[in-house]
Order: sequence, then structure tokens, then C-alpha cells
Amino acid sequence: MVEAMLLRKYTLGEKIRETDICILYGGKEVKTERSSTIFVINAQITKPANFLSRFSPLAQKISRIESPHLVKLLDFGEVDGQVVIVSEGVQGRTLASLTTGGDNLPLDVVLSIASQLGEYLDALHKHAMTQGVFDPASIMLTTENVICVLDLGLVQGLNIEELLSNGKVKTTPYHAPELLRGEKADARTDFYSLGALLFTALTGKVPDAQTAAGKTPILRQAQDIALADFYPSHVRPGLPPELDELIARCLHPDPSRRIQSAAEFLDRVEQVHSGMVVGTEETILGIEDSLIGQTLGAYRLVERLGQGGMATVYKAYEAALGRYVAIKVLPQFLARDPNFLKRFRREAKAVAQLSHPNIVPIHSYGEEGNIVYIAMQFVEGGTLKHGRDRVFSAEEALRLLLPITRALGYAHARGIIHRDIKPSNVLLSDGNWPVLADFGLAQMAEASTNTKLTGTGVGMGTPAYMSPEQGQGAKVDARTDIYSLGIMLYEMVTGDVPFHADTPMAIVIKHLSAPLPLPRQVKKDIPKEVEEIILKATAKSPDNRYQSADEMATSIEQAMSSLSAVSHAEVVRPVHTVQEEGERKNKRTRGIIATIITSLLCGLPGMIAVFLGLIGFYGTNTPDFLQSGQNNVELTLKGLIFLIVVGLLLIAFTALVGFLTLRKKKGLLQGRS
Repeated sequence: MVEAMLLRKYTLGEKIRETDICILYGGKEVKTERSSTIFVINAQITKPANFLSRFSPLAQKISRIESPHLVKLLDFGEVDGQVVIVSEGVQGRTLASLTTGGDNLPLDVVLSIASQLGEYLDALHKHAMTQGVFDPASIMLTTENVICVLDLGLVQGLNIEELLSNGKVKTTPYHAPELLRGEKADARTDFYSLGALLFTALTGKVPDAQTAAGKTPILRQAQDIALADFYPSHVRPGLPPELDELIARCLHPDPSRRIQSAAEFLDRVEQVHSGMVVGTEETILGIEDSLIGQTLGAYRLVERLGQGGMATVYKAYEAALGRYVAIKVLPQFLARDPNFLKRFRREAKAVAQLSHPNIVPIHSYGEEGNIVYIAMQFVEGGTLKHGRDRVFSAEEALRLLLPITRALGYAHARGIIHRDIKPSNVLLSDGNWPVLADFGLAQMAEASTNTKLTGTGVGMGTPAYMSPEQGQGAKVDARTDIYSLGIMLYEMVTGDVPFHADTPMAIVIKHLSAPLPLPRQVKKDIPKEVEEIILKATAKSPDNRYQSADEMATSIEQAMSSLSAVSHAEVVRPVHTVQEEGERKNKRTRGIIATIITSLLCGLPGMIAVFLGLIGFYGTNTPDFLQSGQNNVELTLKGLIFLIVVGLLLIAFTALVGFLTLRKKKGLLQGRS
């Protein structure tokens, strides 16, 4: 039945697979012989009319999404009581086939899948679309290693949350807990399903359904440490801790504690890559990666918050003062280096003396066995980096950057250079108050002779924000932080860093030699004042930059004042009270009435002309056509019409002259005050 209709446009090929939701066929377009994929929806689980009423508006959205990972929708409709959806064919293998039999995929392949699907979700979410469920059997890895998603819109068309809650379709580990409760999917639902997909790709196994649904006792009793239950390294040891953290965040049963946006997801994937580069394809941390529940000094570690190239960050509880703090545990290989320990003690003591409202304060530092740690204030909220997909307005970017610039000026005056200025080191506390973290860590690590941190040929820091002299390993001063500030401002107002490359060293080389893409060519509405700040801060030669953070802060303040003045001038207009507005309306009404009366009076000569014309034409005699029937009727009417027209023209002309005369008088018609 389906085949008969499809032969008009498509030939139906072999059946690929069948589920309780649909049957999937291969096919070809008749005219072009282009391969296609054909979904035939099971009419037993949803009525075609209901499905199409939900899917049709989505199809219009799908057509507007630009992503290399979205398979193009070709056709859809109802055929013999069944919904048929046709999309382009894709050559490759499904992720389901790649993990059959418990096989896991190479780590670099999984990270490539994560990046591509993160970019895919970024494109969807910008169009207010969600995937809902990632089915490994509907995700193709092409021969060019490009990920393609076949079934966008299917979940919404089926109203999957209703089918799941009613038991009409089988649940899978890729269904988020909220879908099982009958709740609508949102962006966080996508990250749950993506986390489950990546867990399977890494381990060859699916996440435990009971744990993922939040039904185990440990999750009910210890929310702070439940993330460890989702670490794929429990199944596949040796995975980077950053990847454990990423998967666990995706799989949290509470949507509010999951990854919240595609930007945050992609940031964490980048952190995994960074950790692998620093660690030269092996996990750079030792026991410092698994300290949850242990005590360091006065602090009990309750949750791992994240991990970067130079430290693992924990949330810890200080019982004596009844507060939470952030603990940075440094890698063990650094702790075993006597050069590092000497520098650590000196730098930690110096940084602990900093007291500025925009610098995260250090409470204490210490060493326990082979563990070296720093305790600092715990700041609720995200970082500037987690807004990566957001482009800041010039005013907001300058507002956030100014206090950080002032904080750097304060630190520089005390001889402390940060060396690793980047958005992820700018924490946002309540009210989006920016505070700068990680002072001194890069300088401490530079004292180490361990090659794990320098094996890439790049000095300590983050290549995307690194000054040319720092990338060369030359001596740095306050101006290297100013360069990084300029790159950060560039990213905030354009939405991206200026330089990209395949390796950290290639990025550093671009900072050394490639001209900076002009911000106003990337985004035309960037004010000239902001571009000038960026260009001066990011000059290749330190001598051509701002010579101090305070000098840069002064330029920022001047730009803010200039932009504020322009903005104020654009919106200034006369302000009237309610009473004044009423008086203006009354004056306007009186002016209009006066104009009409005066115009009619001015037209009075025309009316008199009509009357005199009639008298002159007929004199005092009764018109002939009234006396003698139709005698001379035609001649009489023509004369009468001619005189009336002349009179009306005189009325119109004199009325217009009167109107224009009144209009010249100030405020009468406009109601101006």
C-alpha cells in the first residue's frame, strides 16, 4: 500500500529496521536516483492527523536550520492511513552498529562525536527546537567521519512524553527522567540523552536506568556526591576526569543540575581536549582526582566542580566556620617537584595578601603528603566562559571588564602577574559581579621542570588568549595580562576568539605573526571606541599596548561615558506631564475647529458669487422652465451648473488660503506648547 504511492516519487528499498514507533526503509528518488531514507510511522500508536498537526509546523523550522549534521527533510504526508517521512540518504554506519556487542569507540572519535552533536544542538536551540531523544540507531557516522542525525522532529510529532507515560512505547536509557514523567522536553533533556549516548560510545554499555532516573538510595541521601555514580571511568578506567565530569553533568536526574546550554557543553568538551594535550594523551592527575569525602586540613571535600590543566577544583565544607569553600588540588607530579614546591609556597603567600573586591580571596594553602592545595572563597554562579554563545553588548562587555581591569592594576602594583587571563577564570557572583580567580597558578607551574606541562612547546597559559611574548617563553610583565584582556574583550563583543588552529602551537604562531581580524569587520555594530581599546591592548609589541592596567581602565571608562552620552542623546525627547499632554490635545482640537470655521467664512464670497450669478442670470423673473414646462431647460441647466462650479471653486480656493494662513501661526494646529 505504501509502496504503490511512493513509486510516483520514490522507490522503496529494503527494510533497514523496525521498532514499535516506525519502520525504516532505504529508498531512491525516481527522477534523480538520489538515495533517501523513508520512515513509516506506526499508525497504531498515534493517529496520522494528530502526528501531522504537530509535525507540519516543525518541518518549516527544520527547513531553516543550517547544520552539516542535520539530514535534509525531503517530503512527508499521509499515505493509506500511515504517515510517511522522507529524508536524504546517508552513507555510513549507525552509532548503534558501532557499539554492538559491548564495543567501545576510541576516545578521539567519541570527543569528535561530542563536539559535532554539541554544535548540532547549538543550531537547534537557536531556532527553539529540541531533539528530545538521541537514538543511536538514527545517528550516522559517515565515511568522512561526519555525524548526521536522521530523525529530527519525530519525537515532537509522536508526542513521545505522552506515549512513554502511558506505556505505549518502550523506555530506553536515552529517555530523560522528565519524559518518563510525561513532562515536555527542553534543551536540558537533549543533554541528558546526549550524555547517555556518549556513555554508551565510551563504554559499550548503557547507563544504569535506575541510577539515571534518580531512584537509588545514594541519590536520595547524598545529592552532593551523586555525580560519581555516572562516571564512565567506573566501566572504562583511565578516562580523563574532565570527561567523567561532562558525562555526569549531562546524566544528572535533576534538570537544573545538568548542562544548561550548548555553549557550556562545548566549553567542557574543550576542557577535555585541553587536559589531554597537557597530559600528552594520559590523565595528568593521580589520586587528587578521587578525593571526594576526604579531608584536607580543615576542609571536607564534598563535590568535584571541575578540572583544568593545572588543578582539580572541589567544593568543600569548613565545619569550624560553617561555610563552603573552593579547594584547588594541584597535580601530584607537580607536588613531587622541589622547584615547584618552592615557588608554590612563595607565590601562594603573596597571592593570599591580595585584598580586592574583584579578586577571589585565598583563605589558606597547605600540603598533606603528596597533595598540595589552595583553599579560596566559594563563588556561586557560572563563569564568563559559559556565556560563549552569547555576544555581549559593548556597554555590558565594558561594564564587566572594567572591575577586572582595576583588579589587575591592583595586583600588578604589588608585583603579581596573572599570566592566564581568560573568561573561565572570571567568576560571576550574585548580580553578575565579576571576580578574577587563579592568580599565581601559572607562575607557580612555570617553576616546574616536569615536561607534562611544557611538552607542547607552549608556555604556561591558554593559547587562545596568550600574548606573543608569553607564547615564545620570553619574560613577561603586566602588559601580557593586558593583551589577554584585549583578546577577552574581542571575544565578548564578537562571540569568538580571533585565532583558531589545529594545535596550541599553531594558535601561538598566529598571535605572533597574523594580523588581528578587525572587530568591526566581524560585527559591524561594534562601536569605534571599543575597537580602539581592543587594537591597542592586543598590539604585537608590548611597547605599543597600554603600559598599565590603570591606563586601560581609564580608556574603558572614557568609552563607557561616550557610549552612554550617545545612547542618552538617541532617546532624549520632550517630556510632558499628563496635564500638559491634555492641554496640547485641547489646543490641537480648538485649532482644527477654528480652521474649519475660518475656512468656511473665507469661502463665503464664493457662495455669494453663486447667488449673484443666479440672480444675474434670471433677474427677478421666474425661470422659463418653471413657467413653460421644458422650454430652454437644457440651456438653463448648463448655465446654472457652470455658475455653481465656479462658485464652489471659489469656496475651495478661499478655504485653502485661510487654512494655510492659520497653519503658519505657531502652535495653533500642532498644539505645541
